Amino acid sequence: FFHRVSREESANADEAQRLAGIGSWEYDLENRTEAWSDQLYRLLGYAPGSIPETRESLLGAIKAEDRPRAEEALSAVVSGGPPADFKCRIQSPADGTRHLHCTAQLVVDPLGKPVRVVGTVADVTEDVRAAESLRSARDAAETANRAKGEFLATMSHELRTPMNGILGMTELLQQTPLSPTQQELTATVSASGRNLLSII
Repeated sequence: FFHRVSREESANADEAQRLAGIGSWEYDLENRTEAWSDQLYRLLGYAPGSIPETRESLLGAIKAEDRPRAEEALSAVVSGGPPADFKCRIQSPADGTRHLHCTAQLVVDPLGKPVRVVGTVADVTEDVRAAESLRSARDAAETANRAKGEFLATMSHELRTPMNGILGMTELLQQTPLSPTQQELTATVSASGRNLLSII
């Protein structure tokens, strides 16, 4: 897919990249030229060859909020720094906001001289959306659990108050003259009330 490979190899590589959803690019440090794969164009929302294959074009497709971080990471690699690995968003002309995972690293010749920078760009929009959906579902579940806990706490308090009144009145009733049957009935009411209070 780069200038130095054969046409057949380029077609095979492009098909592999299309299936994987990963585009690639390389920057020749000596000639200061850049080459993009067709899939990179597609990921950015353009037809292959429709915009210049430059770092400026790549950075220009990235949303303004994410651009400084991407530019800093790529500039560091071009200057001989460590590999870059970052995520950013683009505004695709066809698909709206897309999330990309970008990598870049320096390639050196056998003598250790930097010769080019190679990079990959993968569309991770569906992964990001899935993570956001899971996060929303988790937040909704946590909110529901909090609401349930608050409801149970409120109901527990509301039920304890009258139940304590019932038990208190029952205890006072047991201290009055009662027939054996009445004593048995009030004892049952008191025991049942205390069991219910322990459940509450």
